[in-house]
Amino acid sequence: MKQMHSAACSLQSWKINFSGIWKKAAVCAALPALMSGPAAAVGDSAEIYSILVNQSLMFSAENLAGISAADIGRMTGSEFSELLTERDLYARYYDSGELKKITALSSDAPAGIGMDIFEDQYGNVRCAPYPGSPAEASGIFYPDILVSVDGKPAAGRSLQELAAMIRGAIDTDVDIEIKRDDSTDSFSIPRSVRKYPDVARTGKLPAVIKIFRFGNDTARQLEQEIRKIEEDYKAQGYPPEKRFFIDLRGNTGGDLEQAALSASFFLPAGSTVYSYYDRDSESVYKTQQAGRYGGRPFIIMQDGYTASSAEMFINALKTGMKNVSTYGEQTYGKARVQKNFKLKSGAVLKLTVGELQYQDYTGTWESSGIAPDVVSRKDKEDGS
Repeated sequence: MKQMHSAACSLQSWKINFSGIWKKAAVCAALPALMSGPAAAVGDSAEIYSILVNQSLMFSAENLAGISAADIGRMTGSEFSELLTERDLYARYYDSGELKKITALSSDAPAGIGMDIFEDQYGNVRCAPYPGSPAEASGIFYPDILVSVDGKPAAGRSLQELAAMIRGAIDTDVDIEIKRDDSTDSFSIPRSVRKYPDVARTGKLPAVIKIFRFGNDTARQLEQEIRKIEEDYKAQGYPPEKRFFIDLRGNTGGDLEQAALSASFFLPAGSTVYSYYDRDSESVYKTQQAGRYGGRPFIIMQDGYTASSAEMFINALKTGMKNVSTYGEQTYGKARVQKNFKLKSGAVLKLTVGELQYQDYTGTWESSGIAPDVVSRKDKEDGS
């Protein structure tokens, strides 16, 4: 495989133009994770270009205005993810080693409706409103299909473009059309500026912790909720073996570092959190000490939209613990890891550079997903 990587990156015809900037080195860095799939048989630059475009994201210079290349170079992966997230509804700038909150990414679009959007395996754009958000209050539910925004169809548009269309001036309305089952509904939803949590408790007894995404602050928020559960259980006289739930349904991933830190709260010392394969090698990341919450059993809820870092979280706990089980549906199946490359145009290209592996090195869950211990009743009725 190494020989194939080297040969592919040495092709003289390999020049892919993004905004007028030749980024041959960045493209070569992205290839290894793709070479085990359809790229293994690729022989010309047009096919390579097509594969990389499908696995990449471009953040425009307009959206990154005011952020210098040096600033981006100093940011950690989680800091850059927070800077670019569509779900925080805030833009940020980097100053003296810390992210500061400023106005929105676009001066004429500062407000949102408190709704995450993501693409399913069939190309549908799904909705995931946050508790207490205008989207939820208006009657949109997870995982409704987004049909149009202000009369413009969602089909054929990127998630970044749709998110920009949903945002707008504060106290204005956006018209959202969704599809649920076999019917469509329209909603006029007021825009507001709020920051929604990554983690929230959605059930009291039994306790349910919902992790919406792995953002820049997820691990701290998760630990806060676990402490509250322990206090509640102790106050009510429940034994240490009483279970709680972690709900990862609709969690499409996010920051790998935060997902790994969250998983480490539960794992024994020396446990493999994740293994990562890139162009040159396979790296293994293990816990240095036992997690402080490893003694209490819990159940992870998952569905077909649970993906990426959320799948890594599940895999780490299923491999490293005996007192955790999973319930729901087969997960989405996304194990590819991406990194950011700053272009001279001011844009940032997010390229696939590696792939997460099962801890026992038997392969990856890319495209196949992770099966639950107990299949949900809905899946059983569907015959899946």
